[in-house]
Amino acid sequence: MTEAAIQQDLRRLSREALDALFDTLPAPAVGELRGEYPGEVLSAPFGGIAARLWRAKSFSGADGINHWRIGRPRLPFRVHLEAAAYGNGEVLVLDYDLAGNPRPARRVRGELRRLGRNAYLGRMLVRKDGYRRVAYFVLRGAGV
Repeated sequence: MTEAAIQQDLRRLSREALDALFDTLPAPAVGELRGEYPGEVLSAPFGGIAARLWRAKSFSGADGINHWRIGRPRLPFRVHLEAAAYGNGEVLVLDYDLAGNPRPARRVRGELRRLGRNAYLGRMLVRKDGYRRVAYFVLRGAGV
């Protein structure tokens, strides 16, 4: 199956299948993602309003920020490598626990793994008595 076909089929995968796929992918390096990456939420509880309003993430070295369909970019994050909250191996962590973020956003952790050339599979987790998976998303850079 081609990379494009795999990415297209991601929308059809269950959360369990996305978990299994995520576990097989390698972590990107810090600094590998540069610029804006349009995104698509693959799964979110109850259709998630934030999922419908979010459109992209931008990266610059060890920093990033979210872009929304309305308003200005907000909810910055720091990027670093760390062990996955679930499964094995390292992930590129999107850490929202920053002083300027609203308190609820500070409990959010994103994890990214490389899906293909300039394409990344991510999952969002929320910290409450450990981490709970709340959504999967895909980021696609230029040329994907």
